[in-house]
Amino acid sequence: MLIKKSIIAAALFFLLFSAVTFAEEKSSNAPVTGPAEPENTEIILPPMYLEIEDLSVEDINAVIPDEDSIYLSAVEMPLPEPGDMKIPAEVFALSGPGIPDAHVDGETGGRSFFSEGTIGAGTSYNITGDINLYRIGELPDFRLRYYHNGYDGFAGQNTGEGFSYREELIEAEMNYSEEGFSSDFYVENNEIENGLQGLADYFSMTHRLTELEAGLGWMLTDNLELTADVDGSASGMVLSASSPLESSVFTLQPKAGLWVGDENLRVGLDLRYDLEGSFPIAGQAGLAQAAQLLGADLGFNAVLSEEFKFNLEAGVLWKDYTELYFPFALSVSGIIDGNLDYALSGGYEAGRQYYKDLWKDYPFASAPADSAVLEELPLTHGWFGEGSLGWNILENFIVRSSVSFSNLTDALMPGTSTLTGLGSVTTHDRICLDADAEFYFRLSDGFAMTAGWEGQLLDQIDFFLPRHKIYADLELNSDDGNMGLIAGSEFRFYDDSQSWYVNDWLPVLRLEGYLRFSDSFMLSVFAEDLASGLLSSGRNYWNGYFDRGLFLQIKTKISL
Repeated sequence: MLIKKSIIAAALFFLLFSAVTFAEEKSSNAPVTGPAEPENTEIILPPMYLEIEDLSVEDINAVIPDEDSIYLSAVEMPLPEPGDMKIPAEVFALSGPGIPDAHVDGETGGRSFFSEGTIGAGTSYNITGDINLYRIGELPDFRLRYYHNGYDGFAGQNTGEGFSYREELIEAEMNYSEEGFSSDFYVENNEIENGLQGLADYFSMTHRLTELEAGLGWMLTDNLELTADVDGSASGMVLSASSPLESSVFTLQPKAGLWVGDENLRVGLDLRYDLEGSFPIAGQAGLAQAAQLLGADLGFNAVLSEEFKFNLEAGVLWKDYTELYFPFALSVSGIIDGNLDYALSGGYEAGRQYYKDLWKDYPFASAPADSAVLEELPLTHGWFGEGSLGWNILENFIVRSSVSFSNLTDALMPGTSTLTGLGSVTTHDRICLDADAEFYFRLSDGFAMTAGWEGQLLDQIDFFLPRHKIYADLELNSDDGNMGLIAGSEFRFYDDSQSWYVNDWLPVLRLEGYLRFSDSFMLSVFAEDLASGLLSSGRNYWNGYFDRGLFLQIKTKISL
């Protein structure tokens, strides 16, 4: 125990000393309140990945499969006694940087309103903040969040030269249900600005997205449910210069469905409409003509046993009243003997590609090529297949692997640089095969290790990712959970088509440590890409643009 704490304390001292030595600014941060945390119960998580950022969570010995075959063998999280507090599934559906932990420590005192705040500062004039307010246990459940992260002057460059990044996010979620009725509501406003590092005719590129999701459900009888959903968005791209360029689009996607059955057998029909267009705004590029899509989907879900679940979906898509597509998907999944889970799916997919996704996925790609009109993005379609397997071999040893295949037509990809210095956007037919494998081993309550591999074996799914990646993490925690350290390494391997990564031969090294002073106050230190300073030309991001490189950060987290 004493040796373990000494190792963690020495590592934390090293991180704190490094942050103070290399930080380029000092920041005094006011504490932000957050949730007090209850104790000692269990929680059944909804069917999805759970990403836990709090390093103090120790006893997760679980295979986490894909889709709805999730199985957690031994997850212990302190929550109130049954009946005191309700944790809705939607709480775990949020994703993004700095999402608060899915657990709280301490007594609730009968309260249903909580808050949590994280404030930090780092090198490259970094300032980060994440404030969350949420209510659980009383209807309606809701959550409000504000997130900021920004830095300037990374990759060894001076400030004001375009080596910068900034993100602002405001989001809100509310859920309400009573007997025979349920509703959920989500809205977010997100803005991301990337400096163009002196490589383009513009100083920076800003992407803005406002998104709304709302859903209603009525149980007309014990086995008959009517659903209504609507999703909408408004997105835009701004290229900053003395004569800036701006583009904007909106989407609207209403859907209505009727389902009959119970939790073991359900059949239903969904009807949907999909619209992407632009408002005529002076000085902004937009779609010359709205793109429309009509769809109908028939679904069949059957739970025969814990070992075998079956889903079938088949539908028809009518694009702009001229083109017909007939997508379908078949999937099976299950859990065998409580420690082996599997999922298989395949079929023919067809779907629209949106500018809001293009601008997010390829931040340095220029769209449109001119300043007047946005061209409609093609619908992509083709065959696909996926499979995953998770095996809890021993109580503390988990193996997980997955593979996916797709043969897509007219898939969007970033191209080479244009005359403006930005990347182009092209469409290609792609045959993709990607796979991954991961091993998790917990040697004791305070020591665990993870190792894995990810690979793109045929055409690349994502040009920003390496062909192959091998990674390993070591986690060390004190027995009382008040001190912890994670050390990670990542080796990236590129091929000849990614020539801009030729100098990225050193692994990405990461250290992260924390000190928990009380149930409501924690200090953490983070160091990333410690070896990048040895690269002669810095760490490349894509086609001449640099990644952040060496980064040090100190954060405080307060929960009330």
